[in-house]
Amino acid sequence: MAKILIIDDEESLRDNMTAFLEDEGHRVLATHCAEAGLQKLAQFQPDLVIVDLRLEGASGERFVKTAYSLQPTTCYIIHTGSKEYTLPRSLEMLGISDRNLLYKPIPDLLQLSNLINELLAEHTETLKRHQS
Repeated sequence: MAKILIIDDEESLRDNMTAFLEDEGHRVLATHCAEAGLQKLAQFQPDLVIVDLRLEGASGERFVKTAYSLQPTTCYIIHTGSKEYTLPRSLEMLGISDRNLLYKPIPDLLQLSNLINELLAEHTETLKRHQS
């Protein structure tokens, strides 16, 4: 399955998502802030990152912009409790759409699992087309 990095300052949320995604067969690393997330990004080389917007230090948006410049083939899911949040143009230009946006709390973690599987399948197809 996939390697997934979770960046969220809520420990219980990180723990719950990690346990669920590991049960789904994924390899998961989790951390509480963007700075540690960038270090783990380089070491772990995840296929997908789930990132909260409001983090200690750098914001989730800043993390995604920096991470994308380092690893443009990684998929991103923005996870936020801010219901009025809309994606800025700078993230849309990186290929992130409303589809990559999940609002807290996720009522059913199967929604997260399905989104991960869909994004990774589409991403794999896109990479295959570019390699052909």
